[in-house]
Amino acid sequence: MLAGGVLTYGLVVRDAWVRWVDALTGEELPLLREELAQGRREADLRRTAQEEARIELERRLAAEATAREELQRRLAAEAGQRAAEGRAAAEAAARLVAEEEITRLRRALERRSEFDDAR
Repeated sequence: MLAGGVLTYGLVVRDAWVRWVDALTGEELPLLREELAQGRREADLRRTAQEEARIELERRLAAEATAREELQRRLAAEAGQRAAEGRAAAEAAARLVAEEEITRLRRALERRSEFDDAR
């Protein structure tokens, strides 16, 4: 930083390291090793956040897959139920036709029996 054309940085020794210090603010400039360590920490935090996001995404995808499978099972069960109801309705209609045929044949047999008795 320049103040009236003068460099306002100074040097200070701290923890056996010579450091640059802004003479106006007293702020020490970080050492390269500190910058690198901070960068590594930030990268680690990003990796951790990405891994957590990946795990959460996988959990959500698995939950959605489970929900889709459950929906497919329900739809298949409903289709099976409808098919069973359709078969039951067809059987009931066939039974009704058979009962009507039995009734028709009994009447025909009764008429024939009455005709034979009348002779």
